[in-house]
Amino acid sequence: MMQNAPEKILLVEDNLAFRAALADSFAIAGLEVEVHDDGKSALASLSTTLPGVVVTDLRMPRLDGNDLFDAILARDRELPVILMTGHGDIAMAVAALKRGAFDFVAKPFMT
Repeated sequence: MMQNAPEKILLVEDNLAFRAALADSFAIAGLEVEVHDDGKSALASLSTTLPGVVVTDLRMPRLDGNDLFDAILARDRELPVILMTGHGDIAMAVAALKRGAFDFVAKPFMT
């Protein structure tokens, strides 16, 4: 079986402990992870290289996940974006999916 190089995940999460746990989980799965603690630094990173997928929290300082998602949509509508939040509801999830989010995940989802 031929293995491809792992896709890079751009992980954007302001909670240090949750970000570290999620990054470790991705790394254990053999995925390359680039971590950011806010949307502004993640957006700056996107100007130099595009990841395989963006996984971002919604509520963050400096630039929240919705604004980051809008900026990504403006640059590349094909880049998969997974939104996650501990403060969402079904209406928010439906709206995000209609806007083009790849998925919407409620936190906490790790055990």
